[in-house]
Amino acid sequence: MHVDVQLELQSRTSPSIVEQQTAFDTWSVEFNHVRPHEALGMQTPGEIYRPSPRKYGGVTIAQYAKAWMPHVVGKLGHIDHRQWRVYVSRTLAGHIVAVEETPTEHRVWFCNLLLGAYEQERVTYRHSCHRR
Repeated sequence: MHVDVQLELQSRTSPSIVEQQTAFDTWSVEFNHVRPHEALGMQTPGEIYRPSPRKYGGVTIAQYAKAWMPHVVGKLGHIDHRQWRVYVSRTLAGHIVAVEETPTEHRVWFCNLLLGAYEQERVTYRHSCHRR
C-alpha cells in the first residue's frame, strides 16, 4: 500500500502541505471505499473493515522494583549499565527497561518480561554485550 501511495501521489502533489494532504485524503477515500481489491474478493477495505471489540487502554508505564536500575533504550537498541553496553532490542528504543542485579548476574527486564541476563565477564545474554 505504501508503494501505491507514493507512486500515485508523487505526480499529483505540489509543494504545499495543504494540497498534499488534500490529495492524500482524496486518494484514501478512493483506496478504501471506491476501488475494489482483488485480494479482498473484489470488495473495498471499507466494506470488510470491522472495529476491534477490544478497547485500547493506552500505554502502560512499567513499574519496577526500587532496587532495579531503569534505563532508556537508545535508538540503536543499547543500554549503558555500569561498564557494560548491552544490546537489548531496537524494537524497544525509547522505552524503559530495568536491570536487576543479583550476586551472580544482571537481568534485563521489560515490564514483567525477562529479556535476558549477563555476567560481568562471562556473557550469558542472548545478544551481544561488550565493555565500553
